[in-house]
Amino acid sequence: MAVKPLNSVGGYTVGTDIITDVIDSAGTLLRTSAYTLYVATNGNDANEGGINSPFLTIEAGLAAAYTLSSSGVHSVSVHVAPGTYVENMPLTITPNVALMGDNVRSVHVQPSNPADDMFYLTNGCYIWGITVQQYTSTAFSYNPDGSTCATYGSVYVSPYIQNVTSYTTIPVLHMSSATSTTGQFSASSIQTGPWPEVGDKVLITGQLSGTATITDYFPETIYYVIATTPGENFTLSETLGGPAITTTSGTTVGLTFNYYVFGGLCVKIDGDQVNAYSTKAMILGFITILNQNGTGLYLLNAGYSQAVNIYTLYCNVGVLVESGSFITLNACDCGVGNYGLIADGVGALQTSGSTVGTSTAGTFVVNSLTDGQPFVNTVMQVAGDPTYYTIDTIIPVNALTYTVVIQQIYNETIPPGTTVSFYTRSSIIASAHTFEYVGAGVTYAGLPQYGGIPIEANEVIMTNGGVVTFTSTDQKGNFKVGQGFVINQATGTITGNDFYQSLFAQMTPFILALGSN
Repeated sequence: MAVKPLNSVGGYTVGTDIITDVIDSAGTLLRTSAYTLYVATNGNDANEGGINSPFLTIEAGLAAAYTLSSSGVHSVSVHVAPGTYVENMPLTITPNVALMGDNVRSVHVQPSNPADDMFYLTNGCYIWGITVQQYTSTAFSYNPDGSTCATYGSVYVSPYIQNVTSYTTIPVLHMSSATSTTGQFSASSIQTGPWPEVGDKVLITGQLSGTATITDYFPETIYYVIATTPGENFTLSETLGGPAITTTSGTTVGLTFNYYVFGGLCVKIDGDQVNAYSTKAMILGFITILNQNGTGLYLLNAGYSQAVNIYTLYCNVGVLVESGSFITLNACDCGVGNYGLIADGVGALQTSGSTVGTSTAGTFVVNSLTDGQPFVNTVMQVAGDPTYYTIDTIIPVNALTYTVVIQQIYNETIPPGTTVSFYTRSSIIASAHTFEYVGAGVTYAGLPQYGGIPIEANEVIMTNGGVVTFTSTDQKGNFKVGQGFVINQATGTITGNDFYQSLFAQMTPFILALGSN
């Protein structure tokens, strides 16, 4: 078998160590599985991108990959060697291009400006084996200017992000103690890093001692910088733009001041940033997100995702869906942070119609629909009733009329001709989800070994028609099927409204039968 070099693809000249065609003994061309380019910290962007002549930056590798792929016709892999890559962001991963890190532990990518987005995704692209870090905007998204489809075509093969770690907390300055004068602080001992700016977040750790006091101070507290004189002093507040915290003059012995850039959003799926012919989706797997006070996954405007083994830690919100978006989570975890899963609101009006006859017991016959039949994944709203009701089944009566059955108990009787409207719901379906100390805060102090206190009510939040369907286990081992069925691990008892209703439905016939005797 002979190896024949392929020196030009799509007008892009490449080295013989990048692409080869294999010809068997019968003369049949057996093309290798993918074209490959290489990036390494000892490379040069003037190189060809071969394994022995790698590029220096991911930016150069992705640009060459787009040309080599003939604008997405061929599949191209950009392999990134171990190292830290500080890149001019944002970068677009063009159609059918794979960005492949050597492994998630050894390849670190960060923007030169932390406020810049990192990667914009397109049709059929793939990301594997990298750590994204030190950013305050968004790591993975569609281009927010709407150019994704206009430039690169519809997203009919959803981008795939796999085996990625996100870490956004950026230590900016460290002071082992400070001097306080009525709300202002100045350095009194060794400091590292630049002076904080207005809007920076400050994490103060340790037990306060010395001659100064801070009113209502608690260890592991985050404050905002609301005023600063570089190199001299700064003023803190509990909220951005709020009043200064109250302090007395003196030295804050025992405290450590750490100034960080917190936040960052790992994955944003905005359905409005791709055209109507696109999937509006990204596929996600094996992603660990340590974004202190940031967000793990955010879907909006009918965005869609299927996700497996997603782990969010220290995030303000683990997963947030709104405006008619939908995600399935399988074997995922929300650890510490403020909130776990949030589904808020509904999408645009899908269709509306009028009731036929009198509707009772949660069953509605509807016709005169404005935009075809309602969908199963919609929620229904009855005129004059602010509640959004979840659809259980939709049964065609004829081409223009449908029977709609809702899941909730509905005791009202509504007359014929009542308007009912259907909206795509914001929905999370989470199977085998784990909640660990959710509500314990966005710092390491929320971990159990440091005394983190969870807030059960923060695990799942449904507002304005949003729906979260889940099975879960928490840090106590308690098992839930939604919010209405809970098995307590310690006591072995079962509680919840759904359980009681089911038990009542099962036992009532027996009770009535016994009473009749």
